[in-house]
Amino acid sequence: MNVIEIDNLTKYYSTIPAIEDVSISISKGTVFGLIGPNGSGKTTLIRLLIGLTRPSSGSSFILGKNTATEFSSLTRNVSAVVETPSFFPGLTAVQTLRTLSDYSGEKSCERRLCELLELVGLLDARNKKVERYSLGMKQRLAVAGALLSRPEVLILDEPTNGLDPTGVMELRSLLLNASSAGTTVFVSSHMLSELERTCSQVAFIVGGRVKRSGMVTDLLSTSMKMKADPAEKALSILRARFPVFAKEIRMDGDEIRIPSDFNLSPEVSDDFAANAVTVYEIVNKRLGLEEIFQECVNEV
Repeated sequence: MNVIEIDNLTKYYSTIPAIEDVSISISKGTVFGLIGPNGSGKTTLIRLLIGLTRPSSGSSFILGKNTATEFSSLTRNVSAVVETPSFFPGLTAVQTLRTLSDYSGEKSCERRLCELLELVGLLDARNKKVERYSLGMKQRLAVAGALLSRPEVLILDEPTNGLDPTGVMELRSLLLNASSAGTTVFVSSHMLSELERTCSQVAFIVGGRVKRSGMVTDLLSTSMKMKADPAEKALSILRARFPVFAKEIRMDGDEIRIPSDFNLSPEVSDDFAANAVTVYEIVNKRLGLEEIFQECVNEV
């Protein structure tokens, strides 16, 4: 059974879809990344996952329980940090975690609180009042608070906001360690290079719809780029010859992008010759998450 199962999830605000027909499956121990521009539906999807809003249609399940109707029974299994964290400004980091621990019924000991603060790089600032913390420090404190209950699922919305490069690396290490311990991590972020290092599975959401999804190793494939003249005629020939790949064969600037497993058969050369198409160059290029993201945005 998948730890997180999202099935045709849709949320309308009035007549405007915030997300539409989103389906994602995430297995235990996965670090999953949700990628999309501002206003694409990332936060709406997370709010649906943690029961803060109800879907217009479709469903989502965590550990087999419907998040719209049963999330209250998941509070000890699922922790989330959504949007900008806020704390009692007059409390120190240790006092903040102790308050959160008492409120949740965990009653964590001082040693456990210090271990969490060390994990997020705040041990030396444990006695500093939170009102003196930077945004990045508050983000890390929020993650420490989310880990208090040793959750099976950790959901983070833009956790790298306000983090310096060291903080970003520390967060990456934290998420990978949590994954190795069996925690399933769901994270949204705009830092694509960091997600490429951290996540094993991602989905690209644009305009409320998932445009691409899959394992990172599968998505980060090598594609071919062709320079031809006239390029539009070459594109038309390739799409007509291989209709199954029609959507994947596309213009990228003045070049034609072709899937890596595409076989340029002799018939293609014949078609080019018959239509006075000249091919100047064919090169292989590895696609990163940034390139895939840009493709998804351009498809809208």
